Amino acid sequence: MTLRFLFIVLSPALLLCVSCDSEVNITGKPVIAYADIFRSSDYTIYPESDISKVSEEVIDSTRTSVTCSPLCLEKGNVIFALQNKTVVSTTYATVNWKFTTDDVVNNAALIADNEHNLYFVTSKGTVYSVTSAGKLRWKKTLSADTLLPFNSNIQLLTNGIVVANGSGLVQKFDFNGKALWQYISSNTPNHTFAADLNNNIIMVFHDKQIGGTDSLVMIGDDGKMKWQEPINQTNVSCNISWVGGSIYVGGERMIANKRVPVIHCYNNAGQIVWSRQLPVTPRGISVGLSDSLLYVVGYNAQIQHEPKSDVMALHKTGGSIVWELWFDYAIDHPVIITENYLQFLGTQNHSTGFYRMNKNGTLHSLVSLSNSDEVYPLPTVAPNGTIVMGSTQHAGVVTLSGSLLGM
Repeated sequence: MTLRFLFIVLSPALLLCVSCDSEVNITGKPVIAYADIFRSSDYTIYPESDISKVSEEVIDSTRTSVTCSPLCLEKGNVIFALQNKTVVSTTYATVNWKFTTDDVVNNAALIADNEHNLYFVTSKGTVYSVTSAGKLRWKKTLSADTLLPFNSNIQLLTNGIVVANGSGLVQKFDFNGKALWQYISSNTPNHTFAADLNNNIIMVFHDKQIGGTDSLVMIGDDGKMKWQEPINQTNVSCNISWVGGSIYVGGERMIANKRVPVIHCYNNAGQIVWSRQLPVTPRGISVGLSDSLLYVVGYNAQIQHEPKSDVMALHKTGGSIVWELWFDYAIDHPVIITENYLQFLGTQNHSTGFYRMNKNGTLHSLVSLSNSDEVYPLPTVAPNGTIVMGSTQHAGVVTLSGSLLGM
């Protein structure tokens, strides 16, 4: 299925138009990648917008790339990091400030605390805190005893931030940059990690041995390990999510010398609750905060054939598959959950589309992005419901909903 010339527009009666008046007030609230500290990708607190119009909001024509998912604050304010070692703040595509870093913010998250001070980390392991006006608050450097590039997300807690590097160092700082504790593992942390309501960190550490078993670890607010469990002969392949005391983690399990796609559910004590074999390797887990379902994106790259992806809904209790829908293209990120829809990017060769599904597993609408810039493969949502994606060709973002003005 080729996406390049597909463009579906629904009747006006079915479109939800968003104005600035419908924007959710996030003043005094933190803003975090994957929607929350749980890594749920549940954006149901935001309104749903009309996604029928594609807009590019580019600050200049420089050939550069956004290197992680943008951070959307109030009233059209978007923060994004660029390949040219710059973090930029814009409002309605007008530049507020630019901040130069020592290296690229490579795939790591941007986060904002209650006062919308920003925190991010570069590939060199330098942690920065910048005010909402773009002024440096503090910076710290993690241990540099690794040749691995820094690519772990940064996590926000109620009493500080947690970062990790490729050598297995996990470190917590308070909001003023004071180091609170370090946890050191001989293995490499997963790209994303979750947190619970008690400031416990839930992480996956990848076994460095080929065919080894990854481990699930809970680190307490004091930096001490609460428990560690091998993940049932599984190599984790996607994000980890914690919701309501349940931990969801997916990957490939070795069974009879064959790699079998699976998802596991653990409780908050590190005990396995259920496991489910999947038809395809999981690439993203999203968990509804207020319903009984979790959503898994699976994707297998095909060498001689087109990619195959599967979007699945599973019961949180027991993991049984409620429905699944296959696509002939790559979906490589957790789906965005809104009140009525599931939303995601699909790519095939150089064609990209943004898809909206109903929660019963049927396709609702599709917008082609083939005539816009290529985008970073992790979209996010602005407080007025606008879908925002970083451009990988210019300094700017691609939006669905007309613009960040919601028109």
